[in-house]
Amino acid sequence: MVTAFPKPNAANPETYSSYFQTDPKAYCQKVLRLVDPHAKIHATTGILPTKTIDIPGDQYAALLETLEVPFLMTPILKEASRLTMPLPKETGYTWSWVTETKEEQKITWNVNPVATPPFGQAIAGYTPQTLQEGWLRFNPNLLSFELVNQQGQPIAEASVPNTLVLNMTNNKDAPITIPPGQLTQEGNTHTGTVFYIHFGRLASDEDMAKINIQAENWTFKCLSDPQYGHYWAATPTQSVSLANNKIIAFTLSNLITADRQGEVQKTMTQESFLSPLTFELINNDTKDNTIYIGSDTTNKLTLKITAHEDVKFLPNEKPVPVSEAATATGSILYLDLSQLQISEEAFNKIVCQAHNWQYALYASDNMICLIPTQEQQPEEDNSIDIALDNLTIATPPAASANLNIQYYHVPPAT
Repeated sequence: MVTAFPKPNAANPETYSSYFQTDPKAYCQKVLRLVDPHAKIHATTGILPTKTIDIPGDQYAALLETLEVPFLMTPILKEASRLTMPLPKETGYTWSWVTETKEEQKITWNVNPVATPPFGQAIAGYTPQTLQEGWLRFNPNLLSFELVNQQGQPIAEASVPNTLVLNMTNNKDAPITIPPGQLTQEGNTHTGTVFYIHFGRLASDEDMAKINIQAENWTFKCLSDPQYGHYWAATPTQSVSLANNKIIAFTLSNLITADRQGEVQKTMTQESFLSPLTFELINNDTKDNTIYIGSDTTNKLTLKITAHEDVKFLPNEKPVPVSEAATATGSILYLDLSQLQISEEAFNKIVCQAHNWQYALYASDNMICLIPTQEQQPEEDNSIDIALDNLTIATPPAASANLNIQYYHVPPAT
C-alpha cells in the first residue's frame, strides 16, 4: 500500500494548511504489486527515510510448497503408451504431462506421469508416435501412496481375491486438511477434495466394481466413463487433518488381480529403457557381450544388475520354477537362456556365484532362478554382479537370439 497526498499549491497558502491537517487516510491509495516474496520493497519519499518492507516468511512458505509450475511444450513427440523425457530430478517433486482434449464440446484436462529414462537420454521407441502440445508440470509430492499386502509387501496373487492396503502419507512439513467433496466423475466441477483411484492393468475392468474399499470416516464409489473405464472415487465424510508423516490406510478387499506373469524386461537387447533395473551379460575375457561357441569352449560371464532408481531386493526362502513365481514371498529373478539352445547336460554344469545370492537351474526350460538371501538396496547406478561360469554352447543358436530377464517383487525403496 502506498500513501499519497495532494501536492500543495504555492499560489494558495490555504492548501498548505489543508495539506497538513487533512486525515491522511482520505488520500490513501491501494496499489497491487506482483513481487517475489523473497525480495524486499523499498518506499522512497521526499522527506522521510527510505522504508523497506518485506513479507514475513511464515505468510508464504506453506503456499510456495504447494505451487505447481507448468512449462509450455509445443510440440513434443510422444510414444503410444506414455511420454518419455530426460528431466532433472528434485527431491520432493515429480513431473506430469498435462494436455487438453475436447470431446462433445466438453474440455477435459488429462494429467499423466512422465517416464524419465535412466540414462538421461531421449528415447524414441518403435511405437506409434504422435505430436502433442501440452505442459510439463512440476509438482510437489504433498502426498505419497503405497499399495501393499497385509505383510507390507507390494505383492498380489494373480486371479484370486486379494486384500490389500493403500497407504496415503503426508509428505508436507505441516498438516494437510482434506475437506469432504462430491463423488462425481473425474473432470467434473466439485468442491472439497476427491481422490480418484485407477488400478490400470492390475485388475480387469469387469472386476473393478467388485472391489470393496473401506476406511473410517471415508466414503467410496465406483465410477465409469469411456476414457478410463471403471475406477474408484474417495472423499472423507468430514474434514480430515493429516499430520506430517502420518498415514491414512484404505483397506481394499476382493481385489481380483489380472492373470499376468510379472514384468518381463528385455533390456539386454535395449528394447526397453523404462525399467528401474537394467541387465547386462559380460564376457570376463573380452569385457563385452561376446559368448563363444564350441563344445570344448567354456565361457565365464558376469550378469550385471544395475538399479537406476531406489529399489530393494527382498530376501526369499528358496528358488522356485517360474510357474510358481507368484507364490514367492521375496524378490526373484529368472535369466532365460532358452534361445541359446543349450543342451540339458551342458546347462546343468553352469555355476552361479554372488555374495548373499542363491540360484537354481531349470535345465528343461534353460532358466536360471536367482534369489537374494538378505535384503539388498543397491545405490543408484551401481550394479550387483553375479558370476556365471562353465557355460558351454556346442552349436550356434539363431542369429537374433535374445536373452531375457523376468523379475518379480522388487519394490521401490521407501
